[in-house]
Amino acid sequence: MKIRTRVAASLVTLITVSMLAGCSKTRPLVKSETPVPQAVPAEATKNDANKVRGTVNTVVGKSNTISIKISDKEMMVFKFDKETVFKNASGYKDLSAGEKVDVVFKAVGAENIATVLSKVLAELPKGTSEIKVDELKALLSKSPEDDNYLLFDTRPAGRFHQATILNSLSLPITEMEKMDKEGKVSPYMPNDKNKMLIFWCGGIT
Repeated sequence: MKIRTRVAASLVTLITVSMLAGCSKTRPLVKSETPVPQAVPAEATKNDANKVRGTVNTVVGKSNTISIKISDKEMMVFKFDKETVFKNASGYKDLSAGEKVDVVFKAVGAENIATVLSKVLAELPKGTSEIKVDELKALLSKSPEDDNYLLFDTRPAGRFHQATILNSLSLPITEMEKMDKEGKVSPYMPNDKNKMLIFWCGGIT
């Protein structure tokens, strides 16, 4: 009985080893390694969207181009088309020289194609508040001297000469920023600190 038991146990062990050996031959070998990342072409890794901020120099509708002054020494030219998105402006005709814009663009060959053109709107400085349209209308029904206020058109001078609100004085925001950097004050600023100063532009602030 002991011999038979040993033989049976040996047969079971032999069968088990054979089955395991057969599985190792039929199943694929699995390795636990960190996958190697695939190489990405240089063109795919390059960001195809860039963004710059500058001042409008010229806008030419015939060639669908706009030149932007990025700095005193740098000027960039962008093409726009039907797919270009205009923000804070109805279109290229609503952009004038001297206005600040943000341009999102992509390089296509030797050209810079503007995908988004955004007119930069002035932010309300600390200590100022927004005047409602009805309040402004009520003020305009009186002269600045009678109601102790000054009204400033902060759009580019070209826009001011095309048309403006009654009693407005031209004081472009770019001019104010320049004087601020130079530590100067506009001669329009009154000595009377109680006088109401109202600034308006071509968009929502």
